[in-house]
Amino acid sequence: MKSKWNKTCHLSARQRVLGALGALALVLTFGAGRSLAEDSSSKIARIIVPFAPGAAVDVVARMLAGPLSAQWGKSVIVENRPGGSTLIAAEAVARSEPDGDTLLFCLDDTFTIVPHLSKLGTFDPMKELVPINLIGTIPMAFVVNPSLSVDSVPALVAYARSHPSALSYGSSGVGSLPNLAMEVLKSQAKINMVHVPYRGLAPLPNVPTTAEAGYPRVDATSHLALAGPVRMSMEIIGRVNDAVSRALNTPEIRKQIEARDIVVTDMGPNSFAEEIKRLSRLNAEAVQISGAKPE
Repeated sequence: MKSKWNKTCHLSARQRVLGALGALALVLTFGAGRSLAEDSSSKIARIIVPFAPGAAVDVVARMLAGPLSAQWGKSVIVENRPGGSTLIAAEAVARSEPDGDTLLFCLDDTFTIVPHLSKLGTFDPMKELVPINLIGTIPMAFVVNPSLSVDSVPALVAYARSHPSALSYGSSGVGSLPNLAMEVLKSQAKINMVHVPYRGLAPLPNVPTTAEAGYPRVDATSHLALAGPVRMSMEIIGRVNDAVSRALNTPEIRKQIEARDIVVTDMGPNSFAEEIKRLSRLNAEAVQISGAKPE
């Protein structure tokens, strides 16, 4: 070490300056071309999902993990953290390093319903998470027992009006999007149906939407949302969004997602943020109509 140090010290001033400039140019060139993965010392990126394995959000997250891993040159793993009305996962992401290596993949409920139904304390998803990409939407179906002999929303409304309190409806839980949508329908149509929280929703294609049936305010569409810590820089947000957009527009990935009756939207950060605000206002109104109380 001593001989090398002495040799360096005997270099001319011009040689030392040129060497330093060459090293700086190398660093700048390397830095300009680095991927998101190379900007982080971590060799693993995580997509945290606030639902158990097998849920639609979890499945799509795993579809995207492979293409993102290939783009970033690092392993992208899906980590399931269910519970706490999605807030356990959301807070874990919000408290993570804002380097793009820890992302939240959830339903928009985390932003648009949970804040209106949970005692958040010091944590507010709207303030501590930043929307990155509205990946897709999951339309919900409104089905009835064939024995009821109604084949449209107007017919159901007419039946409910002529048979007060005779009908009940099932949803995936109090405060869920289907529950809120039905409560809005009850309010707008001035009908009464008993709510029965129930697990399980079935698809039913080729039927009119509730808007087409005359109730545009009734909407039970779920949105697949990718978010990160609010402290993320605009540069990193942009690069994550670009990578996700490229993955979503890969024909194979798009085909896999759409095969699950999910409509790919690929909405970027700015438009997504505005959509979140709009949905939050509508769902705040729906929560008030439903009478659901914060837990």
